[in-house]
Parts: sequence; structure tokens; C-alpha cells
Amino acid sequence: MESLQVTVADRVDVKSVLAALQIGKSLFYGTYTKDCRITPTRIGNQSYILGSEFELLQAYHLARAAGKAESAEFLEKLFAYSEDEQLQNQKSPIDKMLALSKDFVLSTIYQKLSMRLKLLEEYASSPHARLSTIELSQALELSPSTLYGHKEYSRLGFTFRRDRQGWQVLIPANDTITTLSK
Repeated sequence: MESLQVTVADRVDVKSVLAALQIGKSLFYGTYTKDCRITPTRIGNQSYILGSEFELLQAYHLARAAGKAESAEFLEKLFAYSEDEQLQNQKSPIDKMLALSKDFVLSTIYQKLSMRLKLLEEYASSPHARLSTIELSQALELSPSTLYGHKEYSRLGFTFRRDRQGWQVLIPANDTITTLSK
């Protein structure tokens, strides 16, 4: 995911947001802006959001990538915080919501990644353990079709070799690994 350098006062055109998040207009307007309660401003024939809103959408994008439960929890925490602020008759600064959302996203991604790494380390410690293509694709959060046709795949610091029994998990001895080989 690309990162745009923006300050809170900046406007970011929607086309740049779509390119940075690598999503289409229908997903942006139908899901992202609705879920995060963001209304783009139209100036001429261009639509814009604030730089802080863009940062919020980036955090939401990461939460969606982590899974449905994570994105639901992200939105729940985001709006629970917003409602608490409104109950105290204070304006809810978007910077505080961003800090909250970034902490949530980072902790969720870290927890998920550490669980995946632990699982892969367990398979790597046993030279006879194998994963099916489906199991490996789920562990790596890839489509199974990404793995089809490859005898070796590298990701997350591990090398995965396919043989007749399935995918063997290896921890490479050096840092020079080919990402995909046929």
C-alpha cells in the first residue's frame, strides 16, 4: 500500500486515495466512507477528503485486511470513543481517533502475525510435517491459486517447498531466497 505524505490541514483528492489504497470507487463510496462516516467534499469536478480522514481510511484499510472481525472491532472502538467524547460535550478530535485506531490496527496485526509465525516455526521444527496447499494459503493469507504451479515459495522469512506429501516449511540459512520458482 502506498503512503501519501499529508498534513492534517491538507486535502487529498479521492483519486489519490483510491490509488493509495488500491480500491475502486464503489468500494470507497459504498463501504469505506459509509463505515468511517466520512463525507468527501466536492470542489469543481474533484472530490476531496481531509488528510486526517485519509489516515483514518488507511487504518481502516489495514483492519479490513486483517479480517472481518478485526474491521468490526475497529469500527466499534472508533465510534465508541467518538460517542464517549460527545457525551462529555467535547468535540471529538480526529487526531485522537486516529491514534486510537492506529494502536488497535498495529496491535491486531502484530498479534495475528505472531500467531502465524509461531505456527510456521512449529512446522519448520519438524522435518516430516507438511501443510496442504489450502492450509498454507490460509496461514499466509493468500489465495490457493497463488501457490499452484510453484514448487517453492518464500514469505515471512520462511521457504515453503512442495513435494508429494505437501508443503514443507523451512527456515533458510541465508538471506538470498528466490521469491517464486517454478
